[in-house]
Amino acid sequence: MQILTQNFDIRTDEKFSNIAEFLLTKVELDVNDKRYALTEIEFYWKSDRHQDASVYDRKHTGKLKPGQIFVHYAGVDISLDNEYGIGGILIRGIYSLAENKSYNGPMVCAMKLLSGILDVHGTFATLKLVERETPLVVEINNTSRIGIGKNGITSGYHEKLYRFLIRYPKNK
Repeated sequence: MQILTQNFDIRTDEKFSNIAEFLLTKVELDVNDKRYALTEIEFYWKSDRHQDASVYDRKHTGKLKPGQIFVHYAGVDISLDNEYGIGGILIRGIYSLAENKSYNGPMVCAMKLLSGILDVHGTFATLKLVERETPLVVEINNTSRIGIGKNGITSGYHEKLYRFLIRYPKNK
């Protein structure tokens, strides 16, 4: 997915905003044929020119490919790792289309999306972005990220408007 392979050091805010619009209004997550809309996401990016210390280093995984799933201590990300740096899009809110129900919080989303999709019998799991038939027409709110620890505050990135969220319209 080319949208995830950009150099985020240049026009960072604009690029994050464009990706957020794409993820929140134009695609859904398909997890073993169960559909979820993303309703809240946060961006994290660390490179030589963008020293956001709140980005998790890849100590246990090594560098990932853009679009791969990165499970970490605070939830699950869609990886932004590329030749320019490392980062991710933290999934903070989802809406189950089958249940007409919202799930909020990064760990709650991780559990809802990832629990039961793999088993010891070798069942094949799928987790992919699929294009919506009709893009959502919703207001996208943009704020600073939630729960940024000392590292993010010290590096000065805690006030960046890297959190994007929508209110999912019921019965869509």
